[in-house]
Amino acid sequence: MARLSGLQREVLSLYRKCLREIRKKPLETRSNFKTYARTEFQKYITVNKKDFNAIEYLLRKGHRQLEMYSSPGIRNIHITMAFFPNISGDFAPLFHLLDDYDVHRACRPKRRTTPVRSLTPRFDVYEINNSYHLNGELPGVNQSSLDIEFTDPHTLVIKGCVERNYSDSTSNTKEQAEVLNDASSVKSLQPTVEDEDEEASDTASASSSTKSSKQATAQEQTKSHYKYWIAERPVGEFHRAFTFPTRVDQDTVKATLKDGILSVIIPKEPAPTLKKIRVE
Repeated sequence: MARLSGLQREVLSLYRKCLREIRKKPLETRSNFKTYARTEFQKYITVNKKDFNAIEYLLRKGHRQLEMYSSPGIRNIHITMAFFPNISGDFAPLFHLLDDYDVHRACRPKRRTTPVRSLTPRFDVYEINNSYHLNGELPGVNQSSLDIEFTDPHTLVIKGCVERNYSDSTSNTKEQAEVLNDASSVKSLQPTVEDEDEEASDTASASSSTKSSKQATAQEQTKSHYKYWIAERPVGEFHRAFTFPTRVDQDTVKATLKDGILSVIIPKEPAPTLKKIRVE
């Protein structure tokens, strides 16, 4: 591939930013943006593919559009496809210039990254008179790992994570029983009042050291790693956004988590009333 000039690198850097941002969105949104970008480029169908000033302007315009797409409340963006005419074959060189760089980047070795697990909890959303209700399935979610917030007057975001936290209660109970038995046996062997004080102190120190060693062994065993035979429970991070058609009263929202079901009640904001001002 030929060496790129400073302006070319700037244009391609902008193009990569656009691609990274749009890949975060659902498939339908990505397809709509691609059509949008092609439609904008089509307005300059006669431009030379080496006219980087025009290409840079178009890419910056697309990047501004992506700033709106990156809003967490926007999950799907619908564009009427009937308004977009077919792309002419003479328009292809504009995209080939950018595609060549993508092919060049794809040939480079990729770094191995650990993917972040994600899941999508299911929700029921319904409306009753003056409020909206959300009921979602969140089994295994702790209240401390759940975050509910408003990103704008109409959008509610629910996010958190589900983890596997197990404790071997059987082994812990067994270790505690052994510690108690050992302590009681040592206590039964303690000398009477007639014995010497030195012997009593030695026995007490021996019993305390035995008890501490047993507790340390029990703690080490609880930290052991599990070997899973079957792992079917969904775990990972989740993020759901809900946009309401009307303004809501954010100060009176109530949320409860019981039996793995998250219930959120969002009251609607009362309609503004007309206030008359009396002229004195």
